[in-house]
Amino acid sequence: MIVSFVRQWSAGLVDALGAVVVVGLALRLALRMLEIKASVQAVVDVIHVEPARLIPVVVVVPVALLLWHLLPLALMASPGQRLLGLRLVDKAGLPPAATRLILRAAVASLSTACFFAGPAWGLLVDPWRRSWADIAAGTVAVRR
Repeated sequence: MIVSFVRQWSAGLVDALGAVVVVGLALRLALRMLEIKASVQAVVDVIHVEPARLIPVVVVVPVALLLWHLLPLALMASPGQRLLGLRLVDKAGLPPAATRLILRAAVASLSTACFFAGPAWGLLVDPWRRSWADIAAGTVAVRR
């Protein structure tokens, strides 16, 4: 059964907000560890003087985003889907294998980094409302 647009959109909004919060916290933590003021101007100054000093930031932020997208391994749904009473299943209607969820997390992280293009595809184009991550992993969200 296809999940309603509003329910899937709401779950996507919760997930997007969660991703922004997780990335923001990871960025703030990385900058604090490097003793760089958390401002755009301070980061630009470091880029001009010592760009290699920001390498930990370039590592920490994508890792944090990937960890956020790995939550379905434990929840069998993204946090937004879980909150709105949805779960992930494979084509047979069974819980997806861990390898599928890891693939889904990797693609979800990439599509989120592309300004949420993957989730937008799912809401606006795919008839089953699957994001790029769901298409790659062979999963779909259904009501619990």
